[in-house]
Amino acid sequence: MGPDLAAAAACATRLLLRQRLFTLRLDVARLRYDRAIIFDSMLHFCRVTRLTMDELEEDTGCLRDGCTLIRPGEPPTCLVLYRETRHRWRRNFTLAHEVGHIYLGHQSDGDIQEREANAFAAQLLLPEVLVCELARQTQGPLFPEELAGVFGASRRAAQVRMDLLRHKGAPAFTPADRQLLQKFRHLLP
Repeated sequence: MGPDLAAAAACATRLLLRQRLFTLRLDVARLRYDRAIIFDSMLHFCRVTRLTMDELEEDTGCLRDGCTLIRPGEPPTCLVLYRETRHRWRRNFTLAHEVGHIYLGHQSDGDIQEREANAFAAQLLLPEVLVCELARQTQGPLFPEELAGVFGASRRAAQVRMDLLRHKGAPAFTPADRQLLQKFRHLLP
């Protein structure tokens, strides 16, 4: 069984619909969540726990850009750690990716889970229906730099989103997608 990218994107759309946004340039760490999620840098976490970065990576399986540690309980608390040396838009994608793992209920980091978390992050930061509406309004070629600027994403994330849409063909938007467009269309330039 392959990744369920549509379900991952739908999950991100539901999260977006619960937000009160005044800009499309999201700061993932400042969104409102319905579960306990704490964001911290790996460096600060290492200072507090007196772990070295190598020990953190070895003990927790923390990856190069970030990871999520879950403290059991009711409800569980999720600690999303990120590497602060990354550019802020890259770091924001990492945070969105980790939130994707949390919301999608992933228990491991296999290829399927990584692809689903990436689909979640792409939809959270560059919602497909809003990207399509921006392209429609532009009435000309949409460039990755322009898309990155509107949504506060990295140029690479914008390019990947554009490439995926180009290969996907005409999108079939769900009622939730149309609701997202209705709610946030006024934020498009």
